[in-house]
Amino acid sequence: MCREVETGAKTRTKLIHQRHAPVILGFLFLVTPFLPASNLWFTVGFVVAERLLYIPSMGFILLVVYGGQILSHKVTLNFSKSWPVSIGFLILIVLYVSKTMQRNHDWKSRESLIRAGLNAVPGNAKMHYNWANFLRENGQRELSAQHYKEALRLWPSYASAYNNLGTLMSSPASAESHFLSAIKFSPSHVNAHYNLAQVYRKMNKTSKAVLMLKKCLHLNANYISAYLLLAKMYDGPIAGRLLKHVTKLQSTNPNYFAYYAQWLHKKHRLAEAIYYYKKALDLCSSHKNALIGLAHVYRDSGYLSRLHQVLIRWHMQCRQNDRGSSRIVYTGDLYLRGWDMYKQGQGTTLLREMPVLHHTNNVITCNVSILPYYYFVSAGGG
Repeated sequence: MCREVETGAKTRTKLIHQRHAPVILGFLFLVTPFLPASNLWFTVGFVVAERLLYIPSMGFILLVVYGGQILSHKVTLNFSKSWPVSIGFLILIVLYVSKTMQRNHDWKSRESLIRAGLNAVPGNAKMHYNWANFLRENGQRELSAQHYKEALRLWPSYASAYNNLGTLMSSPASAESHFLSAIKFSPSHVNAHYNLAQVYRKMNKTSKAVLMLKKCLHLNANYISAYLLLAKMYDGPIAGRLLKHVTKLQSTNPNYFAYYAQWLHKKHRLAEAIYYYKKALDLCSSHKNALIGLAHVYRDSGYLSRLHQVLIRWHMQCRQNDRGSSRIVYTGDLYLRGWDMYKQGQGTTLLREMPVLHHTNNVITCNVSILPYYYFVSAGGG
């Protein structure tokens, strides 16, 4: 008899737990995923937004549906009690539909989204910082500076706001002050160290600029901009080693191979320049700077047959990109100085007729398809 009573009690307990399982599960989904972003234990670096509420919303929906199910069972037999519940659910649905439509409008653009956040929480430093970033990107520097200052008023130790405000300062002294403040509150702020190095470089404080750049690389060994700026400040083998190291860090980016090759060309290391220009072209066969740079090196090396091959390849790509137009030489790329540099007896056997040049929108077009080769052989401009 006692065993039967004990078994019945256990069964009732299980039924009660099963009955309230949706409540427990709903609260777990609602609360647990949101705790890390709640600012209760530590400060998070972002504004609470929809992306943090996907899983908690599942818990909220579960609780609402379960509550509606319980209410529907209780009022099914009494119509006078059921209609207020139905109306309540209808009002809830209408409210959430309207809120969803309003939020969809907020997500229409980056500007509307940041504006909506700023209107919702005007006392949030992060929202003023985001709005200031948007204004700065759109050229509204004065208004951007005001919102950075407001963000700092709300959060006096906001390092990123100090850093970005410093980029808006016209005075090197003011910029230096803001970058130093950013480093003070966030010693590992890489961008602040880099920006401060640029300020010191403009102020001719070379030793301090180099020190800041070295700190950048200590904080982030893959900070490419610091390597490039150091290479500009150094001369000789050190700059070459820095640029070569960048090509290893960015082994899939043709821009850095072409940049290093250009440096090698200026140092008259032509064989190495050819190698790195070819590496850039292996990564991107239509890389314009690499093609033109390689043509320059071939010209200076006297490899006219290879120069001819490269320029035909470049010329064909230009025609393909321009869909059959006669656009051939870009003055900004080839540094064309004028046909008065042509010397009698150079390259004349390559042309069956003298080229007729037309200048339109900084683009030179010609009635002779061999113009690039003619230019490189006869003009000698680099």
